[in-house]
Amino acid sequence: MAKGRILGPFWFLIGLGIVTIITHTYSLLLIAAYGRRLDLMYKILFFFWTYVVFFEAIVYWRIRYKNVSPKASWGHVILMGIALVIPVMMYPLAGYFTRRVNGDYLAVVKAMQLGMKVALYGGLFISHVLFIGVLVKARAPRKVEFVEGSENLLDDVD
Repeated sequence: MAKGRILGPFWFLIGLGIVTIITHTYSLLLIAAYGRRLDLMYKILFFFWTYVVFFEAIVYWRIRYKNVSPKASWGHVILMGIALVIPVMMYPLAGYFTRRVNGDYLAVVKAMQLGMKVALYGGLFISHVLFIGVLVKARAPRKVEFVEGSENLLDDVD
């Protein structure tokens, strides 16, 4: 059982939220630089995982004293971070591999998109299974240990 408060996952998620805001804003600026416009609903959905990251940071702040499984908490936040960062890193890799594979750009892009989807959804699924486990353990009733001889504390009172 963890003693004290567990704040590491909270700060990790705050940092991850800031990184996702920066990367998504940069992506939107790139899309705008190419002259394409996105409607408001797409922009809201574009930042959906940023909202989820900050919501989970608030949840970790709320259960900081009740978190009895810090390893699962760290597993959740690290897997979520990897799942959100790997797809962003795969675009430059796609450009590198297309130059190496005789310019067969379409096949490499399709393979990269499949890899990005597997990394994103697989990592997010596993990380949120861990997150649900952390929440269940944090909300479970704790066993109270009785001290020998403390059954009738008020017997001495007349």
